[in-house]
Amino acid sequence: MRFRSFKLFSLMICSSIASSLHSDEQSTVKISEIKKVMQQMLSQHVGKKQIDPAVMRAAMRSYIEQFDPYRIYLLEEEVRPYFYLSDAMAKDLYDKYLLNDFSEFTKLNTKIQQSIERSRKLRKEFEDGQQAELFLPGNSLREDWRNTGPQHPFAINLLELRARIKMDIIQFIASEKQRFGVESVMNNKKHTLVMYNNDMERVENEYMSVNDKGVPIPAAKQENLLALHILKALASNLDAHTKFFDSREAYDMKVRLEKGFQGVGLELQERPEGIMVSGLVKNGPAEKSGKIKVKDLITAIDSKNLDTESFEEVLSMLRGPNGTTVQLTLKRPGESNNGVISVNLQRAPIAVHEGRVDTSYETYENGIIARVALHSFYQGESNINSENDVKDAIVKLKKIGNLKGLILDLRDNTGGFLMQAVKVAGLFMSKGVVVISKYSNGEEHFYRDTDSTEYYEGPLIILTSKETASAAEIVTQALQDYGLALVVGDDHTFGKGTIQSQTITSNGASSLFKVTVGTYYTVSGKSPQNKGVKADITVPSPLSQEEIGEQFLPDTVEAKNISPAFEDQLVDVEPSMKPWYMHHYMPQIQHIKHIWRDMIPTLKKNSESRMAQNTMNYNAFIQKHFGTIPRSKHSSDDPENNLEKISTKDLQVGEAVNILKDMITLQSHLFVGAPS
Repeated sequence: MRFRSFKLFSLMICSSIASSLHSDEQSTVKISEIKKVMQQMLSQHVGKKQIDPAVMRAAMRSYIEQFDPYRIYLLEEEVRPYFYLSDAMAKDLYDKYLLNDFSEFTKLNTKIQQSIERSRKLRKEFEDGQQAELFLPGNSLREDWRNTGPQHPFAINLLELRARIKMDIIQFIASEKQRFGVESVMNNKKHTLVMYNNDMERVENEYMSVNDKGVPIPAAKQENLLALHILKALASNLDAHTKFFDSREAYDMKVRLEKGFQGVGLELQERPEGIMVSGLVKNGPAEKSGKIKVKDLITAIDSKNLDTESFEEVLSMLRGPNGTTVQLTLKRPGESNNGVISVNLQRAPIAVHEGRVDTSYETYENGIIARVALHSFYQGESNINSENDVKDAIVKLKKIGNLKGLILDLRDNTGGFLMQAVKVAGLFMSKGVVVISKYSNGEEHFYRDTDSTEYYEGPLIILTSKETASAAEIVTQALQDYGLALVVGDDHTFGKGTIQSQTITSNGASSLFKVTVGTYYTVSGKSPQNKGVKADITVPSPLSQEEIGEQFLPDTVEAKNISPAFEDQLVDVEPSMKPWYMHHYMPQIQHIKHIWRDMIPTLKKNSESRMAQNTMNYNAFIQKHFGTIPRSKHSSDDPENNLEKISTKDLQVGEAVNILKDMITLQSHLFVGAPS
């Protein structure tokens, strides 16, 4: 969706980019530099080393797709010349690329500008003459609102396009009613329509080369926007994961990777009533002030009234360097002085807690069974990283009770920093190879865990789904390779076995991109690329029937198996370092464990029997949560406050708990009568 996000994480990103992205000049690109930037990316790419006519043909199509993914601007006859380029035309486009000539993209951009002007005119007609129709009570939200992709055709004629635009407005209003309530929307019709137009214009203005006020931006910035759109189209056709970013997108990715940002710590929503505080970030300036409450409406920033400002402009006004002050005027209905409050907040570094680690547990026999959900692999300042958070969660759970079984929940974990995957895997093993990266020149690099401390050694399940990807697949497959954990979940994971190099977290990068530079393999020599990590015991997630995964993406990279590295030959270790490895590393190298693998036939049979008896409830769970994965609301900051039962509503977790109990029982039988 191109609409503004109401989630905490996306909001914090948008409202705090000034300190890191104050210098937009850092990522400014001229048209004449496009070829140079692409060469930077191609020099690192695992497969493609040059642009060719096929890439240019696809890039022209991508340029249209990235502007009009929902098919509510352009007509089929307008896109046909660009969607179906002949070989000769593609070759001509390529020849022009070699000469830094992007005039065809400029012509296409002119058509896009014309379609925007047409859309704005039609929207105005609907809002002025058919407003009552737009807000009819019977207008319900459709599940297929805003289809995307090549299978979704463009409008054949202007009549059909008019109907699509009108329906888009109606569906937006229906979504606002569902989100905020019918009364709120019906009492604020004018502002609801303003919200819709602001959301549309945020993207439109980039192609129209104007600011939020409709004023033309400087020529250099106009050129930069066109260059960015062209670079996005070109980069996206090198492979499924190579991308070029604008400053806002880059900062979004940076915060996700580092779990920290500069700001005032407000979570905001744009509602029909105005800009509302929906939450306060823990330990942020807003919370520490003690003066701001959830549901306060922000009416002014630095004495500037917000009545006519877009949501994006409000976020921009909240930005600023660390240590600077911003004055907020807020309205709190129902209080004295008409509820008007003035607060001065000093911007500061803030750690992101959402999307890090959640824990829950339940008692079992003389101890507990616990779940640790890790949502990404991140690494930021002040020792904020996945390794420390998972480690701390395990330590705190052990203080609650004897930790008899553990679920590492990676169902919605789509990856992050490679080294954090190595370190998290290392929490459950002695020393040894975790992952091997292989690059286009044949070079291999071994990533090892060299810390022999194992923070948990008992029955371990890694819970996965089709969304489990990249660094999460490294941890899953590596621990499966060593026999340290059983994989439970969807039949297979996402299947992303490629490595991307990125400039996002590098200070002073002139261009912001990520590019696929190689493939990775775990200690068994297998890569999850395309096929994913196979589950030892299949317990479907709500995503089990979805076509999700690398195999469904265009331009994927192939990966063949390499030699296993269980017996580490130290082939990449410098001769001067080998004595250290031979003395401190090799004697404690992790060996394959067979105890859990040997249990799989029994565990599988028991699980299938339980699920067969619970088919009705499990199918209801899948349907109710289709497309989502339930997440605990409890943070590992205080696991003692968690619910006694970790599987009340999430039947997939519930079955994982049952499998853990079987593992514990079978393990105890193995040691009955064993000599002490």
